[in-house]
Amino acid sequence: VWRTAREVVAARFFVALITAWVLLSTPYIIGFSGAYQSHAWLTFAPFNTELWIGPLWLLTVRALTLESLPNRRWLWLVPGVIQTLYYTICFFSIGPDWGMSQAAVEPKFAFTRAFHGHYIIPVESAIGLSLIAFAAWDSWQRIARYREWVGEVHSNAERVDLAWLQTSGAAVVALAVMWLVVDAAATLLGGLSYPTNFYFYAISGAVILALSFQFLARADRRFPKPLAGDHAGAEQPAQPPKPDPRFDLAVIESKVRAGEWHFDQDLTLGELARRIGTNSSALSAALNAREHTNFTSFINGLRVEAVCNRLTAAGDAQKAPPNFLDLALDCGFGSKATFNRAFKRHTGLSPREWLRRSGGEQAA
Repeated sequence: VWRTAREVVAARFFVALITAWVLLSTPYIIGFSGAYQSHAWLTFAPFNTELWIGPLWLLTVRALTLESLPNRRWLWLVPGVIQTLYYTICFFSIGPDWGMSQAAVEPKFAFTRAFHGHYIIPVESAIGLSLIAFAAWDSWQRIARYREWVGEVHSNAERVDLAWLQTSGAAVVALAVMWLVVDAAATLLGGLSYPTNFYFYAISGAVILALSFQFLARADRRFPKPLAGDHAGAEQPAQPPKPDPRFDLAVIESKVRAGEWHFDQDLTLGELARRIGTNSSALSAALNAREHTNFTSFINGLRVEAVCNRLTAAGDAQKAPPNFLDLALDCGFGSKATFNRAFKRHTGLSPREWLRRSGGEQAA
């Protein structure tokens, strides 16, 4: 995934997120196997990564939904870097032999009792919860705006798997909050036994594994990106864009029909503008010049017309009507549900009702 995913930037942030989860699980794994009893000097080993989780998920979502990330994106990782540096310094500097001997155990425990447990852990938990809460809010808002944008510029919006992205975000946030709550409970109660923690860690591991496989299954997909100046959720300009005088709706429709571009299931507003030779803003303005028309309804209208023509041709030739799903896919629709909605919107009838009223069924 790190090297070959089509959304390589988002993939790398996601791999870093999963790595942070694995590191966070490591103390339990080695503790359950008895490593802390035999090697208590492992205390303060830099496995704590709570402050990485929220920012890495936020950056994963932004990398999927934006054309490019702002230069200041790395600032989100500063809390995680500081946390890792703190634990690394504590691990190597407390006690003799760079903190890597049994003689370092008691100094580390004393430091925990005197300072770390009273001051660092509460602050760490508060910052972690704040980062996760902001990442959850920002990601949810961004995905909602992105969904709206995709619906306007992609002719088959359901092919962009936003439901997976929202579900994964909810799982990441729920898991992170649960982790922090368990960590806080352990601090208040003076520690939780490994059997007590077992179910939580088992559930966490299952969720992390499921998220990894879900992302891996989508590694070859590309999310459409807003063009420069057309970011999803951006403020609308004070002056609406003007249509390109070279391309009125009739010219656009003629070019689309001639190229049969409406049969392309992955056609987007930006791609159509590129093929025509204009920009997405001007093309959108030209399409919006007709009442109740935008890019999606325009393209789907041409697809519905193509379906109707093929149904009529089958009836005239006294052939059995084609399978609706096969016909919808051949004419550019990405799913039967989208086809049915678009057909109903443009004809006022379901495909079967239209076929019956047109006489195609009787002719067949």
